[in-house]
Amino acid sequence: MCNCLKQKLLDYAFHNSNLSNLEKENFDTFNLTFFSDETDLAKYRLNISPRKNMENIKNRCIDFIENFDNPNTKNLLFTGNTGLR
Repeated sequence: MCNCLKQKLLDYAFHNSNLSNLEKENFDTFNLTFFSDETDLAKYRLNISPRKNMENIKNRCIDFIENFDNPNTKNLLFTGNTGLR
């Protein structure tokens, strides 16, 4: 492959990755107030609020990024229904 084709493929992949809004959508702008602060074991199957759960998830993601080059760092796996944000 020539360099121009490689660049076109990279541009295409980047465009389809939804990473173009990193200046607006990042951990610094992540708003935890969208999540409830109320605990409801029956509804959420957790003894912590959705907000606290999201805060924990956010912190684990940041820790993953900060330790990405460490071979002892474990991977992340996100699961859920298609289209959830």
